[in-house]
Amino acid sequence: MEEVRIELKQRASGFAERIQPVYQFLGWKWNLGNELSVPQVSHILDALVDLIECIDEDCRSSSSGGVEVFYIDPTPYDLCGYYGFRFKFEDYVIWDQEGRSRFVSVRN
Repeated sequence: MEEVRIELKQRASGFAERIQPVYQFLGWKWNLGNELSVPQVSHILDALVDLIECIDEDCRSSSSGGVEVFYIDPTPYDLCGYYGFRFKFEDYVIWDQEGRSRFVSVRN
């Protein structure tokens, strides 16, 4: 797993640079210290490095602020394993035991 972490860290800055304009376009703000502001590449890179440190044999993905770091083992059906980064913006419906539902938009 350490080899995976090393390679992810080497690739993290390129991913951060590619997705920062998406945050800018969406006006997606992070809580940075005592203020809300659109993250810069350095903020996204710091978050990715922290998330990379969280993945291991027991925890195969970690996400925060719309970015995810993941590691997927090969399976009998998919003979290749893979790892990398994702940018996530999700919309879904949740419901309770009484069948009441509500729409949720999640910036993960």
